[in-house]
Order: sequence, then structure tokens, then C-alpha cells
Amino acid sequence: IQHASKYDAVIGLMDHDNIYALNAEEAVIDTGNEGLLNVIKGESVDCGLEIIEFDHFDDFDKPISKFLVASHLDYMAEHREAIIAPVKDEISFEYTAPYFIEFMKKGTNKANGLEAALKVLNIPREHSVAFGDGENDLSLIQYAGTGIAMDNATTNIKEHADLQTHSNDENGIVTFLEDKLFN
Repeated sequence: IQHASKYDAVIGLMDHDNIYALNAEEAVIDTGNEGLLNVIKGESVDCGLEIIEFDHFDDFDKPISKFLVASHLDYMAEHREAIIAPVKDEISFEYTAPYFIEFMKKGTNKANGLEAALKVLNIPREHSVAFGDGENDLSLIQYAGTGIAMDNATTNIKEHADLQTHSNDENGIVTFLEDKLFN
């Protein structure tokens, strides 16, 4: 937190119920083509989390599951390697968007989540299908028996996927499943 605070970035700390931030109203970044985004409010809505504001993080002592750092697109491109430098070998991180980094416990990624779910459900890996569009989905589509890139996926995801489907906005997952299940 101290290291990330040195940068012109929004910081959010997440647990299973809340996202902790310094000033949610001012957590707006320029994402480039997607325009302005309030990162804290967006994560709150997307993940179903309550926003809890702090005056500072100096004495923050709650357990968290994820730490996020987001900044303006150009700024993040210039500073993202420096932001991760002190912790890159100690914890897991994902560039979930060109302006967004998520830090988690070492070994945490979507492939590990899929592996655990398949084990509980007793489903062989080769029978699994996974869809992805962002860099945080790379481990997932590489691990799955069939990895499928959404049309709006990053170039890297498309290059590593086995197949491709329509974009998120075009019901790509539903279209793919209907085509494979009913044709």
C-alpha cells in the first residue's frame, strides 16, 4: 500500500463483502477508448461489494483477498512495471486491463480456481471449457480443455485460445454453447 501510494493511482482493497478506498467519488481514471471510469464504484457494482471509505491506509489492518491499483491509461503504461517491482516475486498479480493491476495471494489465478472446481465436480480437465477476454483470463483459457476467446479479447488471449466466439456484448458465450449443444 505504501509503495503503490507513491504513484498517481487509485487504490482499492477488497475482501469478500467490501471494497475499501480513500475517496470513492474521486476514483476516476481515463481508460482511453472506454472513456472515464470510476474504478471503485465500478468494482463495487461488478463484484457486489459495499464501499467503505478511509481517510488513509496507514493503519489498515483488515484481511483482504485482493488489492487493486488503477491509473490513467498512459500513466499506467509508463509505470506499471515499477508499481509491481517490489512484490512481483512474492505475490500474484494480473493486468486485468491496460489501466488496472490486481494483486492477490501468491498462486492465485483463474486456472487454479477451475482446477479446484473440476476436482470437486469430478470432471476431467479435457472436458472443461473456459471463456476469456482479458489478460487475467490467460491462465484459465490455457488450462481448460478448450479455451475460447471472446471477440473483444486482447490479442494475447486470442493467440492462446483454441477457438473464438462473438463478443461479450453479442452474447458470445450463449451463441457458442447453443451452436455446440444444439447443432
